[in-house]
Amino acid sequence: MSRSIKLVGSTGSASAGLSTEDVTSLISSKGEWEFVAKYEITSSVSTFTISDLDMTTYRGYKIVYENFDPQSSVNPHFRVRKAGGDFVNNNSYVVHRHNTSFLANANTNQSNIYWNPDNTFGSGTADRMQAEIEIFQSDNDRYYGYHKVNQKDVGGFYDNHAEGSFIGNRSASGDNVTGIAVQDNWTSGTAYLYRTAKRA
Repeated sequence: MSRSIKLVGSTGSASAGLSTEDVTSLISSKGEWEFVAKYEITSSVSTFTISDLDMTTYRGYKIVYENFDPQSSVNPHFRVRKAGGDFVNNNSYVVHRHNTSFLANANTNQSNIYWNPDNTFGSGTADRMQAEIEIFQSDNDRYYGYHKVNQKDVGGFYDNHAEGSFIGNRSASGDNVTGIAVQDNWTSGTAYLYRTAKRA
């Protein structure tokens, strides 16, 4: 048996069915990630920071970075920011690289989390970075997450592909994660912020 949803028209009453906004809300609530905001780099920045994370209300966030163009050859990395603006300096992370073979880097007690520690990214439209970060905050003063990156190359394929995970100690329950800072020196790029469902 087929089912349909009756929408309220511009002249319809509320009793006639669901509004377009109702349907959109229902669909969004069933997805894993809810869109929050879009960010654009319109002039060169040394560090690109998103500071809109509310870990006390939501379980976690995902940031998608598209076409990030470095000013020069760089080794991109990110840092986790806590309430008050301080960065966490005791991250542990692992990276699996897929450039020519399946290799791994494991690092502990680090300030910076490198997407691909052994490879630099060139500048120019053919070498723009594409990346993602997912980050969650647990109830035991820790946070954890997953990251992946690749770099578009001239021939239409992607190079510098790597992915991994990270964990850090935010020191105290009040030191909630509030942001992610991506370095170094970007001339352009677009980022999209998503969040999970609210905490139970």
